[in-house]
Amino acid sequence: MVARSEGKLVALKQQLEREFGIQAMVIAEDLSDPLSAQRIFARTQSEGVEVDILINNAGFGGHGLFHQRNLEAEQSMMQVNMVSPTNLTHLYIKGMVGRNSGRILNISSTASLFPALYRRFTMPLKPMSLPLAKHWPRN
Repeated sequence: MVARSEGKLVALKQQLEREFGIQAMVIAEDLSDPLSAQRIFARTQSEGVEVDILINNAGFGGHGLFHQRNLEAEQSMMQVNMVSPTNLTHLYIKGMVGRNSGRILNISSTASLFPALYRRFTMPLKPMSLPLAKHWPRN
């Protein structure tokens, strides 16, 4: 489980482990950091964690006129909504294909279905998701 807020993650980890009898790992990372995907992957590899299901669920939007929005906020949104999920998918899919096992779930807001400037940052996951779903081996 990855998020910026380690405290909330630890609480969720404990709840999931208690309720479902699973083991979960907490990794506090900010996906707006361009190197975050590599650090997440390195951490799971160093601890011998085999990721069977990758869920790309992080994302956020913005509001206001594009030319009035802060450029750094726009770049952060692109990193979180497009670049980090793509990087994580690329890093983990190799092992999944090698094991002939694994799943990738890309989650996006229903807002990505409507024409808006926000859509420009969520739509790129859809063209990546559809071919993966079509060509992924079915068990």
